[in-house]
Amino acid sequence: YSQAKKGMPAPEIRLPDTSGAAVSLHAMKGKVVLVDFWASWCRPCRQNNPALVDLHKKFKGKDFEILGV
Repeated sequence: YSQAKKGMPAPEIRLPDTSGAAVSLHAMKGKVVLVDFWASWCRPCRQNNPALVDLHKKFKGKDFEILGV
């Protein structure tokens, strides 16, 4: 466990995607990455999902990624 500090790189997040392939936050270095911690049972999380989809469409291909955890 590593605590994030302002101005420093984010701690590594490495988790499997829906197909089982590893996804690494550090592999996205140089991009703006929005890390969204959510749960299927969390109503506000689910209500925010359409806004994240819109954001992804708006910035797709512009070194912007959303990492849902």
